[in-house]
Amino acid sequence: DLFTKSMPNVPWAFVFRDSVEIMMSHFKNYQKGESLSATGPRPVCLRAYGSKYQHPMMQELVHTRIPHLHNVSQLSKEEYCAAHLATLAQSAVNEYQRLNPKKKGNQKVHTRKQWFFNYDQLPHVIWEDWLPKLHMGYISKDIVGRMQNVANVYSKNRLPPGDGGANAANGAVEHWHEDSTMKQARAPASVREAANIFLEPVFKSMMDIQALQQD
Repeated sequence: DLFTKSMPNVPWAFVFRDSVEIMMSHFKNYQKGESLSATGPRPVCLRAYGSKYQHPMMQELVHTRIPHLHNVSQLSKEEYCAAHLATLAQSAVNEYQRLNPKKKGNQKVHTRKQWFFNYDQLPHVIWEDWLPKLHMGYISKDIVGRMQNVANVYSKNRLPPGDGGANAANGAVEHWHEDSTMKQARAPASVREAANIFLEPVFKSMMDIQALQQD
């Protein structure tokens, strides 16, 4: 809540994605149909895997989801990744709930300052729904066109040499391609099980919040 307390009037948005797909984005080896290497680079979500210090939120989540587990260190790599990603999403949900407390009758009122978007809604939801609700003023066709052009480019743009990367300075870019189908098809049971245990509950919470936005 550090940022929201420093800038309380600034709207913010949190983009979330299908639990399996977001995990597969981290496990590049599984995208290639390969096993998880013990010596290769670690997925970003595993940077703290094996560390003696684990954030209290991480510990609480693990003990809640798997009560019989005595220590975070007992998690598999897939389970740890799912738990780590779940704490990030849960932090956003917690902040939303802090800023949007329940009213009488257990009803919540959306303040129009915090938003949750499903990855599947992107990019059109930005200019068709979000920006108009933020009262950003007139959004011309030229502005929308520029956003559409940017949305066609792969944001990370990590092209290897010989595939455009070496010529990035000359304007070579990698175009975005849909990858959800591939990630779902190649996800091993270990990823699906971990996502179901740790990520699905918070995914459902974000979907519920998203439904409030559409009222």
